[in-house]
Amino acid sequence: MSTSRFLHAALIELVACLLATFSFMAVTVVSSPSVHRASAQQSSDLTISLTSSTTKAKIGDFVAFRAVVENNGDSPVPGLLVNLNLPDALDARAINCSGDTSGSTTFCFFGDFPAGSVAEILFVVQVGTKQNNGPVTVSASSNSTVLATAAVPALKIVGPTHS
Repeated sequence: MSTSRFLHAALIELVACLLATFSFMAVTVVSSPSVHRASAQQSSDLTISLTSSTTKAKIGDFVAFRAVVENNGDSPVPGLLVNLNLPDALDARAINCSGDTSGSTTFCFFGDFPAGSVAEILFVVQVGTKQNNGPVTVSASSNSTVLATAAVPALKIVGPTHS
């Protein structure tokens, strides 16, 4: 196996392990004092919230962002799209969602989102640089109209680059 194929396979395995670990530890992580939280923002009957697995990281670290979207209304939300917006300092690496990602690591399309439904989307990003850092936001839209948003403050990027 070539070095690049080996590194690519190792990265995919690492991201899969991170997704599994974060999903398993979500209750613990969300209750941790070092986790960024955003209160749910609401428009009509749709709410969305966003949490991150940490408040600080080093260049090269992986950080998970968990979005939860909920339809509290009596009718479906047509064409629901959940989109993660990242500052330039962070690079999207993986997504875990029950909708259609079409190969993207920053959005999940649910189509018609039934009344009473709740969905969780897990985004994994990698810290790429200290420059151009800022808040991370998530939005839920229906047919190109933003219905709800949430944000967490910028990660504190600390220490030297991982080797």
